[in-house]
Amino acid sequence: MTWMPQLVALFAVASFLLYQFLWSAKAQQRRRMRQAPAVRIAQTEHGKLTRIVGTVEALGEPATVLTAPFTQRPCVYYLSTVSIAAGRNGWREVAREDRAQDFKLRDESGVAYVVLGGASIDVAQDFHDTSGAFEAPNDTQREFLAKHRLAPTTTILEVNNSYSYRECVLEIGARVTVLGDVRHEPCDDNEGLDAPGQYRASAKKLRVMIVAPAGAKVAVSDSSSLTR
Repeated sequence: MTWMPQLVALFAVASFLLYQFLWSAKAQQRRRMRQAPAVRIAQTEHGKLTRIVGTVEALGEPATVLTAPFTQRPCVYYLSTVSIAAGRNGWREVAREDRAQDFKLRDESGVAYVVLGGASIDVAQDFHDTSGAFEAPNDTQREFLAKHRLAPTTTILEVNNSYSYRECVLEIGARVTVLGDVRHEPCDDNEGLDAPGQYRASAKKLRVMIVAPAGAKVAVSDSSSLTR
């Protein structure tokens, strides 16, 4: 039965794809977010678990941003990985770096401040590059390898090692959705919502904050099925 190995391989691939679609952490997070209808920022309620959709902006005056290592894109989150060729075993991850910072999310009704605090971030991996025997790492790749103490070449023949570089980034200006608990805090800046009567003794505006729910994390996704 010469077709048996191919059938087993096909079944394994199908099982992996089904798992990714139905039961992976990313799939479960997207289903949880989909169950919460999106609300305009101006309509958020203090203390309520809420999902909002908007455009990412940097915090701070002047604004401060992260820079993704491989693509040099300004962002508020990145995940960059390097894998090395491992023969018949394919690729083996040898370096991983991720950074995140709080950001503002703007929609047509107002601005919310997103406090990540270890958030669960689902962002599409949209960069992939390789280096190897016939193509040396570029400057940004070489800098990343050095930072993580990875040799660009073999120690014996000085041949370029075969590396695979991947990166996902939450860019400034990206459209995303965020799920978390809403906090309304008195403030004096122009981006706050108009405060109802009970707050006006201390402030005329309310800052909308999205924070982690008790026992859970803020969830962030750039999936187009959730940001339409």
